[in-house]
Amino acid sequence: MSKSIDLQELLKNKVIEEDVAEKIKAFYKSKEEEKSNKSLVVFSILGCLLIALGVILILAHNWDELPKAIRLFFAFLPLVTAQVLAAFVIFKKPENKVWREGVGVLLFFAIATSISLVSQIYNISGDFGKFLLVWMVLALPCIYLLKSSFVSLLYVIGITWYAVEVDCRHCDFNKAIYYVPLLLAVLPYYFSSLKKGSAQVVLVFHHWFLPLSATIVMLTIVDRPHQLLDLNLCALFSSFILIGSLPFFNQNKLIADGYKIVGALGNLILLFVLSFDWYWNLLFDSPAFSVSEYNYQTAFSAVLCLLALALYFYHFKRKSFGSVPLLGCLLLLFIPLFFIGFYSKLTVVAINLAILGIAIDQIFKGAKEEHLGQLNFGLVVITALIFCRFLDSDLSFVVRGILFITVGIGFFGLNIWIIKKRNSNGK
Repeated sequence: MSKSIDLQELLKNKVIEEDVAEKIKAFYKSKEEEKSNKSLVVFSILGCLLIALGVILILAHNWDELPKAIRLFFAFLPLVTAQVLAAFVIFKKPENKVWREGVGVLLFFAIATSISLVSQIYNISGDFGKFLLVWMVLALPCIYLLKSSFVSLLYVIGITWYAVEVDCRHCDFNKAIYYVPLLLAVLPYYFSSLKKGSAQVVLVFHHWFLPLSATIVMLTIVDRPHQLLDLNLCALFSSFILIGSLPFFNQNKLIADGYKIVGALGNLILLFVLSFDWYWNLLFDSPAFSVSEYNYQTAFSAVLCLLALALYFYHFKRKSFGSVPLLGCLLLLFIPLFFIGFYSKLTVVAINLAILGIAIDQIFKGAKEEHLGQLNFGLVVITALIFCRFLDSDLSFVVRGILFITVGIGFFGLNIWIIKKRNSNGK
């Protein structure tokens, strides 16, 4: 109402013309419709889930007393109903996002319900990992047929759950590695969604879910041999930062760039872990690495490193390497330091210097760009580095106290300086 009143006042005072006012009205109307469509998508999904849950609860009350044929009928009823609705959406409402997302989620869970009920009726044995694998394979076509981004997110969660379940509970790396082709299968849909725009809310969730999923699976299934895990993680996190630094992602706010945030935090945590002497002693005491024994993991490490190197080359070619944070360049330093670390403790010193260099870089960039978040991030890194050395060094309490006081003064002084500088510049 206030917008229309303002427009009428502007028209009355001849500030804008009639055609401009109509364009402004159309713009705000489209914005309101977009917001209402998002709400409809969410509530349609919740509604479908509640209906499905209600039906299941009603049937569960007298399930054991029903004849097998009737139980089998109700086992397939959710799946058939969801498939009929999906066919209706595909042929009659292909452009309606509310229908596509709601029916997609309903079909996704109907698949799991039917598999579970049929297995219970006929006493089909099997572990939970196999159930997840079959569920995700059957759910994959739903993503492409219904063009459902919510189903895509649920699928990513499902394959991550599968990899963790198989490797943690059954210690079966050969089955857990199925995660890789399952993940590759959903990437074409993700790439097609990127072409439509990176600012969509559901797509932003993909920017977070995909790197988090890959990180969780990496920590779960590629932990043997121990020596390769650090190299794999560094290559993975560096690749995330390089992906998040592409011009496409730089158009968004930092909070929407899950690749860059996950990669930066991952590489930083990895550096802090490797800055301790005890960690390298664990590596020295680990069994000797054998390429023939760990051929899958060796190939996996090689692929990750080649992917990161290809991204480095892409940034060099496009002359966009300046947009890559210092943590994104860590792999170039990490590869030689990692192998030197098996023979010399100088690697620990170099890693501590690298952490200090990253912190100083963030502080200078924050001061130059008058960005308090970046400035304080650098100061937090220095504080964390001092605290880590506090734990494993023989410095006196006086020296340690002086260091913390110095950093504290730096926090206050630099923040006050930036705020005054902003005020003087009228920001």
